[in-house]
Amino acid sequence: MLPLFYAYGVFGFTFSFISIAVQFTMIDKYHFEPAENAYAWAIIALPWVFKPIYAIMSDKPLFGYRRTYISVAAFVCAVLFAYSPNLVVGKKSMVSILSMCSLFLCISDVGCDSMLVEMVKNEDTKGSLQSRCWFSRNLGNLAATCMSGIAYSHVGFASVLRATSVPLFVLALYIWDVPEKYKYPEPTVQIIKTSVAAVQKMWRLLLFIFVVGMVPEVSTILFYKLKIKQIDPTRFSIIAVVSAVTACTVSALYHCWQGKRSAVFLALVSQSIGTIVAFAIAMDAPPFEYAMVRGVFMAIEQMLLTLPIVIYTAKMCPEGSEGTTFSIVMAWMNLTAILSESIEGIIANAMGITENNLSNMNLFCFLALGLSFVPYCFLKILPM
Repeated sequence: MLPLFYAYGVFGFTFSFISIAVQFTMIDKYHFEPAENAYAWAIIALPWVFKPIYAIMSDKPLFGYRRTYISVAAFVCAVLFAYSPNLVVGKKSMVSILSMCSLFLCISDVGCDSMLVEMVKNEDTKGSLQSRCWFSRNLGNLAATCMSGIAYSHVGFASVLRATSVPLFVLALYIWDVPEKYKYPEPTVQIIKTSVAAVQKMWRLLLFIFVVGMVPEVSTILFYKLKIKQIDPTRFSIIAVVSAVTACTVSALYHCWQGKRSAVFLALVSQSIGTIVAFAIAMDAPPFEYAMVRGVFMAIEQMLLTLPIVIYTAKMCPEGSEGTTFSIVMAWMNLTAILSESIEGIIANAMGITENNLSNMNLFCFLALGLSFVPYCFLKILPM
């Protein structure tokens, strides 16, 4: 399973490694306003909403193997990253190129998810294989965050993006070592019908995910506040490292715990605490220390919300359309995350929050804190 674990490590590494370089370039060179920044990341994440389309392809693999899609998509993504510094000349080109990179990374990710779900359905792993894959993803994220700020400070935006292509080129070759069984594809119509029927049975889970996603994100606006407080790329990297270490720890411990409803409850509590800490930063609390504390709670929230959902969904996926069913739920999660980013941009724009005017940031965080308590009312509908 090492090639599969490596693949998930690459998925965790890629955008985490470029995030600081991209954020500082967006603000310092191209002068993205907070609302524009939120919209930009929403657009970059948009390809992940269309996961079911790539999953239908994955459930009808070329030459009988899903590895084909994973390898080709990883190679194209690597080429795009290698040439992206020459193609980025402004706001639109930056968002466009990163969106294309996001698209092909997503196609590769869907192929791995499909293989993973099929393995889980055929073996009594009780979610342990998924936990190990998410642990690998978090390790990749940790490695990226350890290097991202230092790399950007020393070699700059262009070199960071080019370096990101290297692990993707390796993935395109190494994924062929996954011991995958030959797959005889089902008819496309049958795959879609089976998947839709399975997803309909999970409507309560989808409703809960939607409610959680309607809580506005605050991270993009918070970045501007931290930057004003003279937090440099290296310190941003340290904050990210603390968050990544927490995510690795939680995913490793969850492998032993396997709680579901209680884990989701703790995720909601962590989200509320993280928003309280953001509000404190807006009220001029020590930014670096509080940002690290917030990173811990947001990592706990992400892992304890995501892991129970992916493990439960994998068990509910019908044979023959595993990838499509799983990807519909994951795409729904991605869509709600994008809506959260969009809500952040809309509210920030309405409140007049700009790069040079963060006077209403405390009010924004207070509003987000109030909305963070709404999902608690929907805990009882969880089917877990």
